[in-house]
Amino acid sequence: MTATTGFQPELHDDLAVSVGDLLFVRTAWSDGFGFGINLTTRNEGLFPLSCVMGMAAPTPTPAPAPAPAPVVPGLTLEERIEKLEALLMDGEIDGEEFWRRKNELYDNAGL
Repeated sequence: MTATTGFQPELHDDLAVSVGDLLFVRTAWSDGFGFGINLTTRNEGLFPLSCVMGMAAPTPTPAPAPAPAPVVPGLTLEERIEKLEALLMDGEIDGEEFWRRKNELYDNAGL
């Protein structure tokens, strides 16, 4: 989704948003805030859903069929996440698949 208004972070976990940034909303809450990734800046955090044109109340989406996260022996968790980010930026996976795989990496690492 494209941001129609900007947002300046007020807290450490807020996400800076500029008009025109491409945002992926990972989670939306009824209080009007969401958690996601700014695909333009490659940062993640909380932001007001009002930044995104047409963002209505959260609606559940069915989970995609599970697929294993890429496992590359010898890579650190950070390196694996960087590889996922590269796949996302290159358009090889979408935002939803990125978050599913990233969460799987964290789960497998016990975080």
